[in-house]
Amino acid sequence: MRTGFAFALLFAAKVFALEAPIAGYSVEPFEWEVDYPDGISLINGTLEDVQAETSKYPDFAIRSDNTVATDAELKKRTDFSNARAICGNYPEAPSRQINSRINYLRGLSGRPSNGPGPGACGKVSCAYRSAIWWCNDVSD
Repeated sequence: MRTGFAFALLFAAKVFALEAPIAGYSVEPFEWEVDYPDGISLINGTLEDVQAETSKYPDFAIRSDNTVATDAELKKRTDFSNARAICGNYPEAPSRQINSRINYLRGLSGRPSNGPGPGACGKVSCAYRSAIWWCNDVSD
């Protein structure tokens, strides 16, 4: 329990030092639901933070089926077709790395969630000179 609390404090310090990718947005902790063999646990942070935390348990690995979700599987998810997209105002990141991370994220087990909106962002992943953010403009 102390390890989880210390990790949460460390992560909270990191979150407050971050600047959201969209001016005027807040940065909220990104939360992952991780299914350990002895039950579900919530871990705050990027995917890389979760991997670092779970690596402390030698018998545990974040399950990834390494496959891209099918169109039918994607349709079961939240519909973002009418969502407002903000694109093109960020420094360039290697698109190959972004696409690779997106495909990897789609194949992971567990359930991510973002802080309350509107105007809140959470950093999902930060690796290979690129970052993936999830920004929430929904108030409920």
